[in-house]
Amino acid sequence: MPLVLHDNARSSNAQKVRFLLAELGQPAELREVPFAQPRPDWHLAVNPLGGIPAIVHDGFELAESNTILRYLATRSGDTQIYPSDLPDRARVNWLLDAIATYLRPALLPIEEAAYGLRAGGGLGAEAPAPDGGHSAFAAALPKLERFQGLLDDASPWACCGRFTIADVAATPVLHRLRRTGLPLTAIPRLAAWAEACCERPAWAGVAATAGV
Repeated sequence: MPLVLHDNARSSNAQKVRFLLAELGQPAELREVPFAQPRPDWHLAVNPLGGIPAIVHDGFELAESNTILRYLATRSGDTQIYPSDLPDRARVNWLLDAIATYLRPALLPIEEAAYGLRAGGGLGAEAPAPDGGHSAFAAALPKLERFQGLLDDASPWACCGRFTIADVAATPVLHRLRRTGLPLTAIPRLAAWAEACCERPAWAGVAATAGV
């Protein structure tokens, strides 16, 4: 049975799953979930909370994007992209949690200002801020400076000296940050990480439908 991905091409959470699938060379059947609420019954039957994405694989239903990344990577057997060594895996999991609970909320006001992003409406739901996000970026900068302290200095990647699902999870929002055109010179380690992630060949196809 094919893997079915409940997707929206402009959802950053769905983009990270498609990015990982591309890295793993795994096909999926895409079913588009609209941003508008309420979400379709066929999607709510899989994820009652309504969030995008979700997957159905051989009758197994799963939601929450970072959980899906862990599942797909583990199922693939690729211990480079999701390490089997316990300390390395714990480090990847730490980064995944920090991306979800700290980096993503820190970047969200920038996306709202730069792209008119609104919950339930996606990118362009409203007009961008007149300053293009400069004020929001300045306000977020202390958090972004702290976050880059989590990143390895000896590698372009987030941790473990190699590309992992921690990098996959951050790439959609790092892509959006780079596309704002805001100056990232004050966060050089985060900027270098964003560049490395966004230059992955597997990301190109996802970025083409990313909306920015």
